[in-house]
Amino acid sequence: YGDGYAAVASTLHSWSESYSSIHEWLKPLSIALYKVSYDLLHLLGIVNPVTSFAICSSVGGAVGWLGIVRLVKAVEHDSLKRLFLLFAVSTSGAVLLLCGHIEFYVWAGAAFIWLLALSCENRQRGSLILLGLLTVLLNAILLPAVAAILALCLSEKSSSRWRILLKPGALVFGSIAASIILAFSLQWF
Repeated sequence: YGDGYAAVASTLHSWSESYSSIHEWLKPLSIALYKVSYDLLHLLGIVNPVTSFAICSSVGGAVGWLGIVRLVKAVEHDSLKRLFLLFAVSTSGAVLLLCGHIEFYVWAGAAFIWLLALSCENRQRGSLILLGLLTVLLNAILLPAVAAILALCLSEKSSSRWRILLKPGALVFGSIAASIILAFSLQWF
């Protein structure tokens, strides 16, 4: 059940009432995203906030799936191995988190997957930092994992040989941290 249904209720509140506790301040961009999507879908005749939340989460799940495909492409170049990796990831129970659940973690998880994919592709610093900031604003609980990935991937002082080891290290550390946070839906506040 998580915090999603409480968030649905906050979708109907005014903007100032939506940020009434520390729990909401941990995910400011997620709350804003769901409130705006509710307002837009309401204009289209979808007045049920649960349906609006589910649609927004489903779109986030699709973005997450595209990120998984991109991540698989970034870490493996052999087509058969890519197919195996995609199959292995697709059969994981964690993938259910990208299927429109009434929870706040869908967009944060999608952004985190994209951060991992782009960090493995050696993207420019600016795009990694911007995506890292976006991920943290979607859910601040991901801050330690995002900080570790950015520190490992953007380190100027590491030699090229050391950087080869840092990318998989960031991927493994980030994946483990995100899996623990998302799988167990840790609630600290």
